[in-house]
Amino acid sequence: PFEPGSTLKVFTVAALLDNGLADLNDVIDIDNGRWTINGRTLNDTHVEDEHITLRTALSESSNVGIAKAALALPEGLQYQNLRDFGFGTMTGIELPGEVAGSLYAPDRWSLQSPQSLAIGYEMSATPLQMAMAYGAIANGGVLMRPRLVREIRDANGTLVERFDSQEIRRVVKRRTAEQLGRALVDVVDSGTGGAAGVGGYQVAGKSGTARFAINGRYERGAYSSSFVGYFPADDPQLVIFVKLDRPSGNSYYGGAVAAPVTRATMEAALAANVLDLDKLANAQQRPVVVIPSDSYTAY
Repeated sequence: PFEPGSTLKVFTVAALLDNGLADLNDVIDIDNGRWTINGRTLNDTHVEDEHITLRTALSESSNVGIAKAALALPEGLQYQNLRDFGFGTMTGIELPGEVAGSLYAPDRWSLQSPQSLAIGYEMSATPLQMAMAYGAIANGGVLMRPRLVREIRDANGTLVERFDSQEIRRVVKRRTAEQLGRALVDVVDSGTGGAAGVGGYQVAGKSGTARFAINGRYERGAYSSSFVGYFPADDPQLVIFVKLDRPSGNSYYGGAVAAPVTRATMEAALAANVLDLDKLANAQQRPVVVIPSDSYTAY
């Protein structure tokens, strides 16, 4: 488990949109990228404007913008939203040694916890949890149970057993998932995730850069850089999560080091012909994000 940082911001926005507490076009005063609350100062690296929309706060990964927007979230709702997306609990995948990560209930929070959680700190998640949570957005708001094996065949190719996909629960409304999908396309098209773009297709995703913790303390100058996205955005087939620990050099941000790995993985999947090429051909012709219908099954 690791603190995800900015990749968690989309779930803060999800809670706000799904409960009618904010709109993507709402304008936020970000105090030129520096804001102090309850004795803690938040800073923005990518944004220096005075006022931005919630959509821009997500695409440009504004700590101040997302944390300020989270002021509208009651603590119980903020906690339940993250639990609904699968954080702080086991996924149920049949692998030994799985852990649940950490997500404390509000009665254990400090005054700084709501803003910390809003931007991906004071909790920990596994890469599988992150992939599942983004998969829920790609799947129209429904969280799916993870599986390692789709089917088993004998030596003659005869089907012996098939493991069907299973829904765990609906996390957000379909309309909310659609709005989030469009906002995540903006992250790649014009925000911090540009290096994840794949020519001819729309990619939805989010970058994240968090201080690297070991034995309960942050390591000076060390970061966990990540990118998670799904592809193609208008008819998803793959969710890909990439995380690099302690990337070297000055460009350690998730959008700079993890997003290119995501793009290379998507390109490799295209080259390996593991995707439904007919669906991809249709996806190339539709520039607008369309969340799949209720019959869509996530694998």
